[in-house]
Amino acid sequence: MDPVTVVIDAAALESMRIDGRSLVVKGRGRSAQRIPLHKVLRIDITGCPTHAFDCLVELASKSIPITVFATNGRLRAQMFNPLPSPKPLAHWIGDMVGNGQEARSYRAWREHHLRRLLRASGLHGGRLSTQCHEHDRLLDIMVEKSGLRSAYVAYVQDQEPMLLARIGEHLLRCGLTPGGPAYQQLATDLELLSQRWLCTKAIDWLGRLGNAKQVQLFERFLRAIGSNGLDDWLGLMLERLNEAAVACALHRDGVD
Repeated sequence: MDPVTVVIDAAALESMRIDGRSLVVKGRGRSAQRIPLHKVLRIDITGCPTHAFDCLVELASKSIPITVFATNGRLRAQMFNPLPSPKPLAHWIGDMVGNGQEARSYRAWREHHLRRLLRASGLHGGRLSTQCHEHDRLLDIMVEKSGLRSAYVAYVQDQEPMLLARIGEHLLRCGLTPGGPAYQQLATDLELLSQRWLCTKAIDWLGRLGNAKQVQLFERFLRAIGSNGLDDWLGLMLERLNEAAVACALHRDGVD
C-alpha cells in the first residue's frame, strides 16, 4: 500500500479514531475504513471537523499534516508538529532572505530554478519578468488552440488552495513555522516556482497530446502532477535550498 492522502468531508463523517497502529474512518451509511498510520501521508478535511478534533490533534502530534478547507475550497488552517530536528534551513532562513552572502545564495537558488523551468518550455535569456510573461502567453495560446482552456482554468482555480497547503506542509517539515517576513518570502517564492512548474508541465503535455478530444486525459494528467508530482518537486526544491543553507553555514564558520 502506497502512502495515501486521506480526504474527508466533515459533513459526511460519522467517526474517526486511532485504533492501535491504524486510523479508522467511518462515513455515514458506509463501512469503516482502516488505514495503517504509517501509510497516512496527510489528512485533507473539508468543512468543520467538530466530531474528529481530538483525533486530528493526535494525528498532528505524530507529524501527520492536517489541512482544513472551507466548503468553497478556500484554505482555512493547518496543523502539524514539526520534526524534532529542524534542517539547517530553519536556522538560516532569516539570513538567506536578508542581506549578505546568504541572501545572494537564496536569490541564486530562486533564479536558477526559475530559469531552468522557463528553458524547459523553450525560453532562453532576457529579463525574468519578460520570460514569465512569454511563458504565460505560450500556455494561453496552447490551451486555446487545443480547446482545453475551460479544463485548465477550472484546474487552476481548484489547485490554488491545495498548492498553498502543500507548501505549508513542506516548510513545516523543514522546521519553519508560519510568521515573519522570511517565511512569507520563501512561501511566496515557492508558490511562484510551483506555478511555473505546473505551467511547464502543462505546456509539455499540450505540445505532445493536446486536443479537444482529450479533456478527461488532460484533467487526469493535471490532477496527477498536482498531487504526487508537486509533492516530490517541492521536496527537491527545498532540499536544494537546504544544501545552499549548509554551504553558507560552512562558509561562515570557515571565515569566522
